Amino acid sequence: MLASGIRDVTVIGLEGPGGFALESVTEVNEADYAAAIQLARTFAGAGHIRDFSNHLLGSGLA
Repeated sequence: MLASGIRDVTVIGLEGPGGFALESVTEVNEADYAAAIQLARTFAGAGHIRDFSNHLLGSGLA
């Protein structure tokens, strides 16, 4: 994003590190989803953990 001229870039992880866990099992329950959501919200902006998310969302100013 920076290379394209966008400034004040912020990147967050959408699923967080729990995304891989949810995709690796055949059955999940509400507690599993709640735990994954908590991880995603807690570590969304922590770069070293955020990068384990399956999908990233970036925003900035053009």
